[in-house]
Amino acid sequence: MKQLYRKFPYPVLFKDNADYSLGAFEFKLNIVETNDEYKIIIIPLLSEKMIQSKIDTGEFAYLYHIESTYTKYRISKISNEDRLEIPIEIENMGGELQINVSIVATRDVLNYKSPHLNAVYNNYQINYKKGDYVAIDYTKILEIKNDIFGEVNRDSIINVIPDEDTESLYTNMDGPIIEVHLSKDLAEIYNSYAKNSNNKEIIFNAIMVPALADALNELQTIREIEYDERPWVKVLLSKLEQMNLNVSDINQDNKTRSTTIAETIYENPIKRLLLQIKSQEEDVY
Repeated sequence: MKQLYRKFPYPVLFKDNADYSLGAFEFKLNIVETNDEYKIIIIPLLSEKMIQSKIDTGEFAYLYHIESTYTKYRISKISNEDRLEIPIEIENMGGELQINVSIVATRDVLNYKSPHLNAVYNNYQINYKKGDYVAIDYTKILEIKNDIFGEVNRDSIINVIPDEDTESLYTNMDGPIIEVHLSKDLAEIYNSYAKNSNNKEIIFNAIMVPALADALNELQTIREIEYDERPWVKVLLSKLEQMNLNVSDINQDNKTRSTTIAETIYENPIKRLLLQIKSQEEDVY
């Protein structure tokens, strides 16, 4: 959800309007990356004493909102703390995150006054209803630079989703990301074991490779006008180009079967699985 400026029927502190003659609001980001997650550190910077006093009394608060344009990940938090740290698993990030910070009224505030308001408000009574914006900044976009099929982030265009209406598994490719819907009990098992190094290759061969093969088959039915609605399509087209393949080449022979291409993209997980099994058996003996 991009924060776009619009006119409000009340003053809003914003860098590109003139509602306040003095004062500013913006926010800064710091990113800390670990093996399996990012920590997003958000720091609002407010320099308007009356708004700050209302935050201190609990009448105003910071509204933090983070969402991925590629996955269904979304989080919102209201707080009077001027620093927020949010850990986000890499698989929830997709290709980019949109981050918004604003200040909102947490209750109805009547007859608001500030000496820094523009003179045009001198003869008006200013009231804020609960949820009204008090200060805003532009959306910040955090792009994830990892190779979308790399070791750390290779499943980022495929998201596993618990689905109470699914008995086992089905793949939905109509949106911005490939969704693998698992029954609720299977999704719980997946979440428990998918990151375990002993189970990762089994999971990939059972779920991710077939899902990617389905997506490659789906490519042949998608019109170019639909590409913007499905960002995962552009990712796979780029991957095919790196392999010197076109969409029309898929399933033309044994080397270009969708399953074979999926195996190649995922760097031969079947081989890794068999070597892992062999290694475990050797350890036993």
